[in-house]
Amino acid sequence: MDGPYTRELAENIASSAFNKLPASVVEFTKLLVLAPLGGGINETSLPCDTRHCRAGFRAG
Repeated sequence: MDGPYTRELAENIASSAFNKLPASVVEFTKLLVLAPLGGGINETSLPCDTRHCRAGFRAG
């Protein structure tokens, strides 16, 4: 993809620096990344039959 919006977005990201990001953006991004990761780690610590039960419950 090489459209005008893609190029502008890529240039903006490439020229940004971590220390210039607002603290609220950093904290929110941490939540977006770490919450699912923590949930996945928690799932692996459950007994096998419990994981299957929960997966079946979510499916429907």
